[in-house]
This record gives sequence, C-alpha cells and structure tokens, in this order.
Amino acid sequence: MSGKVYKISPEVSKKLSIIKFVSIAMVVFGHSLALPVFDTPIIVPGWIEMIKKVCTYVIIPVTMPGYFILSAIFLYSKPFRFIDNLKKKMRSIVLPYVLINTFWVIFFKVMSLIPQTAPLFASEQYRLETWMDLYNAYFGAFPLYYPFWFMRDLFVLNLLASILWIITDRMPFVGLAIGCVIGYSSFPVPFVSERCCILYWICGLLIVKYGFDLDRIEKIRFVDLIIAGAAMGVMTYLSHVPFVLTAAPLLALMYRLCGKLVPFYLRSEKLQIAVKQSFIIYAFHEYYEAMLKKVVMSHLPQTGAVQFLELISLPAVIIVCCIIAGHIMQTKLPRLYALIQGRRAR
Repeated sequence: MSGKVYKISPEVSKKLSIIKFVSIAMVVFGHSLALPVFDTPIIVPGWIEMIKKVCTYVIIPVTMPGYFILSAIFLYSKPFRFIDNLKKKMRSIVLPYVLINTFWVIFFKVMSLIPQTAPLFASEQYRLETWMDLYNAYFGAFPLYYPFWFMRDLFVLNLLASILWIITDRMPFVGLAIGCVIGYSSFPVPFVSERCCILYWICGLLIVKYGFDLDRIEKIRFVDLIIAGAAMGVMTYLSHVPFVLTAAPLLALMYRLCGKLVPFYLRSEKLQIAVKQSFIIYAFHEYYEAMLKKVVMSHLPQTGAVQFLELISLPAVIIVCCIIAGHIMQTKLPRLYALIQGRRAR
C-alpha cells in the first residue's frame, strides 16, 4: 500500500476545484501568447512583448507545477494499491488521451485531403503522412494535441507512484534529491515531456507525508506573497531560478485568492457549471483557439491596441464556448461526456 490518510476538508476541496478551473483558464490565456504563422510576419509592439513576458513568468510557474502537486496530493491522500490505481488511471487518463488525440488525428487528416483547407494545415505540426507521423502523434516528444503532454507525464508518474512513495516516505531527502537531479539535468525519462514534473510530484507527496494543512496558507499576508512571488519571478527571469521556487509563493497566492471566491462559488450556479467543465476546456481549447486567432488576426489591422484586445478576448471566447459545449454534452449526451472525461462525470 502507498499513500496515507490525509484529510482534505470540504472547504479546502472547494478551493482546489476553483484553483483547477482558474489554472485551466490561465493555460488558455497562456496558449494565446503565441502568434499564428503568416506569410508576412506580424509586428508586435514592445509593450505587448513585455506583457507576454510577464504572463509567461506568472502562468507557467503556477499552472504546470500546481497541477502536478495537486495530482500527487489527491493520489496519496488515500492508501492505494498499484494495480487498483493503474486500472483507474487507464480509464481516467489513457482513455481521454487516446480519444482526444484520435479526434485530432482524424480532423487534421481530413482537412489535409480537402483542397480548400489543405493549405491551412500544411504545417509540419499537422502532417500525418507516414506511420511514424502517426506514432509520434501519440508517443513523440509531444502528442499531436500537445497540451496532453501533461496527461502522458501524469500517467508515467502514476506508474512510478508506488516506488516514489516508498523511497520518499523512508528517505525524504533522497526522494527530493532524485526529483532535483532528474528535473534539472539532461537525464532522459521515456515518454516524459517535462522532467521537472517528478520534482513537483514529490513536493505534493511530501505535503501528504508530513500532513501539511493547506489552510495554514491563509495566515500568510497577501502583500508578503505578492512581494515573494514578484521577487522570485524576477530571479527566474534573470538567472534561471528553478520554477518550483517561483511556484511556491504564486501557488500560495492563488490559494488565498481562490479562497475568497468560495462564497461566490457556493451562491453562483453558473460558476459551479463552469468549474465542472475544467477538463473539457483543457481537452478542446487549443486548436480551436489557434484557428480562431488566425481567422481574426487575418481580418483585423494588427495595431498594438488590437493585439492587446485579442490577447484578452479570444481566450475568453474559447473558454465560454467550451463551458457551453461541455454543459450541453453533459446534459444531452451524458455517456459521451463521461467517456471523454474518463468517467469523471458524476
């Protein structure tokens, strides 16, 4: 058996649900920072570039480490057996991973065969001409639907979960050292896109091992978290300080801010519906956002003001559309919804 009893109160559980939703929204906004490929490069004003850099050093240190830490906390908070956990993760991780990637494999292949749309999908990223291209769509450095690199890494971590628990439970510093060495070296880990995920996972494991009460974060002043987060963000930008150090104060700040949303969450049916669609947003936002961005940017003059409005509005439109589509699917096609979610539906 791995893991231990780690109580997550209903109040903390609500905060973590809101954090998941906010983190996914941040991912969508983060993915909007990249520009589509055009024949004539778009000129980006310096102040827009600065906004993008600030977002990069806020979004990445929060969302990616945060999800691995939370995933580890949820897994280890109850004792589990390897085979039982493997069965669950085959359903909740592997099944959606295969289904969503297959959807996009079929979509891009069909689009490439239609003369009118083929030029729009001629990029190397979308090319599916050989068996190796098909293999790489699922097992390459990044999957075809590349946001799902997280799910693939998460599945590998679940395969290693028991041995990581045994090592870190008995020798915490050894477990932490393993995470640091693998995360910040060129040591290869098969089918893992982000090696640092092991370090973040072990951080979540240690939270459970030592029974750290997340609500102790509520005692830290907002101003202290903001100063610490800003300082670590600047240090990361200037000297490549590990993201995990930047993540700590920013995740604590997010925990406090999301805690303020709990009363509104309990009163707002719309927010509850939105939070339930976190996985749908994650699973479907990327390429629809990329296509919408390319269409909009092709028809609007790309002044600095327009680019700023696009950074804000286009991700918001995609998030709202995903929430609506997910809610409709949940109510009208519950079996399909449950299948896509890996039986996450209740």
